[in-house]
Order: sequence, then structure tokens, then C-alpha cells
Amino acid sequence: MYPALTRLISFLRQRFEKIIKNEERFVFGVSLLFYFLVYFSPNNKILLGLFLVFLVFFLAKFKNLKISLLIMYLLFLSFEKGKTFSFVLIPSWLTGRGVPYNYDFTITFSDIACLGLVALFLREEILSRWKIRVLKAEKVDSVLFAFLIFSFLSILFSQFQLISFLTFLKFARIIMIFFLVRSLLKELRLANLIPLILAVSLLFQGAWTSLQFFFQKPLGRAIEHLGYLAAGEKTFFRAQGTFGHPNVLASFLVILFCFSLIQIFNPKQTKFSKKVLSLSFIVGSLGLVFTFSRAAWMVTLIIGVLALLFLRHYGKLIFDFLLRKWLTSIAFLAMIFFPLLILPRLSQLYSALSEYGVAFYRVYLLEKAWFLAQESPLGIGLSTFPAVLIQRFGFFTWPAPVHNIFLGILVEAGVLSLMFFLIFLILAYKRFFFDILRVKNNLFFLKTAAFFATLGYLGGASFYSFSWDSKIFELFWLFLGIMLY
Repeated sequence: MYPALTRLISFLRQRFEKIIKNEERFVFGVSLLFYFLVYFSPNNKILLGLFLVFLVFFLAKFKNLKISLLIMYLLFLSFEKGKTFSFVLIPSWLTGRGVPYNYDFTITFSDIACLGLVALFLREEILSRWKIRVLKAEKVDSVLFAFLIFSFLSILFSQFQLISFLTFLKFARIIMIFFLVRSLLKELRLANLIPLILAVSLLFQGAWTSLQFFFQKPLGRAIEHLGYLAAGEKTFFRAQGTFGHPNVLASFLVILFCFSLIQIFNPKQTKFSKKVLSLSFIVGSLGLVFTFSRAAWMVTLIIGVLALLFLRHYGKLIFDFLLRKWLTSIAFLAMIFFPLLILPRLSQLYSALSEYGVAFYRVYLLEKAWFLAQESPLGIGLSTFPAVLIQRFGFFTWPAPVHNIFLGILVEAGVLSLMFFLIFLILAYKRFFFDILRVKNNLFFLKTAAFFATLGYLGGASFYSFSWDSKIFELFWLFLGIMLY
């Protein structure tokens, strides 16, 4: 018996040493352990402890605080927990439901990681040169700054200036990752690690969502946003993962789904990374099905087809044996779930399009947003549309943001903000297509994956409401930064 135990210990030690030596296996294993422990985390104090402990783990491995902070930042993007400050926008006596409509300002752990990165960059500049180095701003950056300036000026016209100011602070912090990731990618190892970490996040949300669907209820853990379920058809339980709404989860999955799809075809990926990406792709697909988000399904299908055509155009659509096996598995799952879940959900479109259905409600919000935008061409103030809607037009239903990113920017930040945002997008995508032919092969897949991830966001944000400080909006700027590296 003892020789058998000795062999087992020796085998486990060899496997552990192999994981420790290999960066990809180390990041995958430690990230999985992190998400496993997060499941049992009861409060923010424990989460803070996990943040510090795992930051030390990655620091001991990489000997680089920037890389370690970026990894922690990416891991915490999967859920929004931290210190929350609530502000009443519409009091309870006015809502008609006995509960107020609040604006929540949350300082998250990803905020801490991002601000830590900013502090490191400033420290390096000051200590190495004794002054802040002048940054070489590109045209696309100048337009982005103009967008920020006019978004800030909309605060002056807000009925809730404190709310709009706090929203702008959070939005400005989100924009920081757009600049930070472009600098951090100079560490070439991150080009391989970022897809792997995001694949683990996709795997985590897909598995969590699948468990919720299996039990037909939230799991009751601290990192879930409990107490709010999607309105509409009650036949299906719509899983929402660790987010506050199934549509938010669906958009998160769509974005990472589009990113992982491109990465699977990257010939530079190791066999281990391809297995992780393929597994996360399948589990994430299951999670996407269990959200029962029809718009997200449509966006995923359209962008997935465009992505494959794009790779084929550039001669990058190569199916190896491993990829064929995983794609066959996805096709098999699709054959199972299409008649059982997808088709019945699609058949209920008639109720969504009927009078006072979901589509009617969203069109109502769009119409009122357009009317308010004409009244206030310089914006009504960030994050104030739900309250202004009720003040001006009374209650048609529970207040909500505009279900379209472009009209949302127009009504809250003004026409000049929307104009500069659109110009920024045009310049960013023009730069991507200009650069894509002359980048190295490993960067081709990273930048292309980021490009289609941003399209995944814009597709979902054309149907859903995302606030200026949401995790989904933050993902958009993260991938824009990767795309323009």
C-alpha cells in the first residue's frame, strides 16, 4: 500500500510542477480555483481577501505587478461586487410599487485593480523621468477626448447633477482600460494569456448559468444579483448568471463567444489553450441558450457567420482535427436544444410584438428618448433618462434606460457627444482594417477577435439597455483597446 501511495504522491508532485512551470496551465488552474472559491464567498471582505491572495499568487509566478493586476482585473469582470452607494432617483411613493427607483454607484474590485495599474504607470513616469512623459495622442484618441468632454458638459443640464457626475467618474475610469491595455500588450506574453483568462470567465458564466437552469432558480450565492427576474414570458426560466438581468448575461456571453470563436482558429495557440477555448465555447453556448435571449441569439448567429467569412477571406479558416471534433459537439448540442428550447422561444415572438408586449415597451422608450433629445440637444444628464421619463410622461411601466446605445448617448449626453462617439468608432474601425494586413500572425487573431467582440457588444446594445458604468460597456472598451494596440 505504501509504495502505491508513494507513486501517487510522486505523480501528483510531477503534475503540480508541470502546472507551475507552464504559464498557461498555471493561469488556467489558478483562475479556476479562484472562481471555485468565489462560489463560497459570503461577503466583500472575503472577496477582498481572495483578491489579495490570488494577486500574490500571480505576482510570485510572473514577477510583474502590472500583469498580475491585469489578470485580477479580468477575473473580476465576470461579476459586479464591491461597495455600493444608492441614490434615490424616483421615491417609493411615486413608483406605485412601494419601492424606490435607485441609482447605484459601486466601487468594484475591478476598479481597484484598474486604479492600481494607473498608479503604477504614473509612478514609473514620475520616478524614471521626474515628470509625466508627454503622450503621443493619435487622431482616434483626440476624438475620444472630445466625446468625454461633451459627455461631461451634459452634467450642467442634468436635474440630478450628483448622479450624472458619479456616472461620469465611473465612465472615465472605464475609459482608462482602453489606454492601459494598449500599453500592457507590449508584454507579449499577455497576447496569449488574455484569451485564456477570458475563456475561463466564459466557462465560469456558462457553467453558473447551466446550474441555474438545471435547478430552475438562482443558486443563492453572494455574488449573484438576486431579487429581480426578467419580465415577459413566464414559460421559461431565464438564467441571469451573476448579473442583474438575463439580457445583460446574454450580452456578456455574446461578446466573449465572438472573441473565443476567432481564437479557436489561431494556429499559434497551444493544444492546451485550444482545448480550454473549445470547452469554454461549448459551455458558453449552453449558457447563451439558457438566457432565452432572442436578440442575443440573432446577434451571435450574424456575427458568427461574418467572422467565419472574414477568416475565410484572409485564408485563416483552417479546421484541424481537434477543432472539427469540438464543432461536431456543438452541432450535436444544437440539434438537441433547437427543438426543445430555441424553437419554442422563437415561436413566442408574436406576444413580444403584440400591443403592450416587450417590443411595444421598448419602442415606447425609444420614442420618448427621441422626443427628449429634440428638447435637450446638449443632453439631459448621464443616467437620468428613467427619472426624466417619469417626470415628463408619467408611468407607463417600470422606469428603464433607453434600449439602444446610440439613442441613449444622444438623449443623455447630447448630439455632439453622439457625433464624436460615431466618429471615434469610424476612425477606430478604419485603423483596424488598415493595420490588419500588416500585423504579425499572432496579433491578427487577437485583434480580429477583439474586433468581432466589439461588434457583439454593439449588436446587443442596439436592443438592450446598458448604463454608462456597466460591466458590459467596460468589456467594449477593453476590446477596443486590444483592437487598436
